Amino acid sequence: LSIGTSSRVAECLAEDVMRSQKSHVDKILRFGVRVLLYQGQFDWKDGVVSNEAWVRTLEWPGIQGFLSAERVVWRRSTDGQIAGYWRHWQNLE
Repeated sequence: LSIGTSSRVAECLAEDVMRSQKSHVDKILRFGVRVLLYQGQFDWKDGVVSNEAWVRTLEWPGIQGFLSAERVVWRRSTDGQIAGYWRHWQNLE
């Protein structure tokens, strides 16, 4: 891990590094718990492409249905402008 130029900074931030939660997501989906995955439009580091890629690797039995589900435009109620996109299948949104 290399953060800035200080080894002390790297040491202090070592536990703050993102870690995959894929195995947890797979498990709770199998238990039928509703899961909402949110991807901000302006997330600079982990954008839509990388999130779509890891979602495709889920081992949850419903993943093919989710990937085949229609992606719906989500509009702001105040002015009808596009706010994002939404997809739903079983307990995954």
